[in-house]
Amino acid sequence: MNKIMFLMYSLEGGGAQKNLVDTVNHLNKEKYEITIQTLFHSEDLLGLLCSDVHYTSAFCIRSKILKKLISGFIQYVLPPSLVYRWLFQGDYDVEVAFMEAFPTKILAYSSNRKAKKYAWIHTDVTVNERQDRLYRSLEHQKACYEQFDGICCVAEGVKKSFIKKFDIRKNVSVVYNILNEKIIEERGRQPCTGYRKETFTIVSIGRLVSIKGYDRLIRLCGRLKKEGFAFHLLILGEGPLERELKSLIRELDLMDFISLIGFQENPYPYLAQGDLYVCSSYAEGFSTAVSEAVILKIPVVTTECSGMQEILGDSEYGLITENDDEALYRGIRQMLSDESLYQHYCGKVKERSSFFHMETRLRAYEDLLDR
Repeated sequence: MNKIMFLMYSLEGGGAQKNLVDTVNHLNKEKYEITIQTLFHSEDLLGLLCSDVHYTSAFCIRSKILKKLISGFIQYVLPPSLVYRWLFQGDYDVEVAFMEAFPTKILAYSSNRKAKKYAWIHTDVTVNERQDRLYRSLEHQKACYEQFDGICCVAEGVKKSFIKKFDIRKNVSVVYNILNEKIIEERGRQPCTGYRKETFTIVSIGRLVSIKGYDRLIRLCGRLKKEGFAFHLLILGEGPLERELKSLIRELDLMDFISLIGFQENPYPYLAQGDLYVCSSYAEGFSTAVSEAVILKIPVVTTECSGMQEILGDSEYGLITENDDEALYRGIRQMLSDESLYQHYCGKVKERSSFFHMETRLRAYEDLLDR
């Protein structure tokens, strides 16, 4: 039985974290002994994790200030080889850095010579450059990636961006996210607490961070309100911009039009209530939330990001706009004002849900782990 370790910073919120839980839950436990290791403990997704998956975290800290201090010391001061030996070393056959930045840097310095090592890329690294600050230079970051036996990108666009930035082509492949469409549909039928639908409902799900573009989405809602459109936007997620976004909602007098409802362990009843899903991101990898909207047959308007054409075709199954404020505004406005266009996408999104067939994607994962 292969022992596999997946390393993450934490399991707090986010599409990549949810995707990791979905992945390990469905891998064959007769073939794999699976461990998730994190730097910091989080309760967010533990309730969804199968009992036969091992979970361990290096630190369980509630104080945000103390957590920030420890995080900075470990990520920027201590040698990554020491961090690996101190916190994450084990007798594993496969070690997976399931996200950019911290997990990738640490496992690049793994002293486990027998283990195959894989790094997962979930974002367009030419646009989302937050991980760059963790490395001494671009050359250092490239050298870390070169320590892995495989680089797994979640979309073709992610792969192209990775190759463009690092000029690494060997053992770089596309491995699509695993989503259990049956469980998503089942959980979407559960009661939706805390929201009573009274008008056209727009939903968006993601961390409240700048790359998700929620500030521009809120401003665009202000324009739609001034034009007399009736709608309500639900934003599910938590993050460092929560206070700033709430202030913007008050400033634009949108309290009756927009609700920030925080992280939801089960977001699917809220998503199922939606008449439209909107992704306002500046960059994505292969959007879990857009994929889940399609599975639940909710029409989508999204900015052009990596992975969107693979999910929606060339605006065949959902409306992809240019990645600027005006184009996104026109896309949402079209869906609100043009009933025939909206009904067209209501029909087309139903055709696309089969794209997320779990068994096919699971085989691709296991083929990689068994190499």
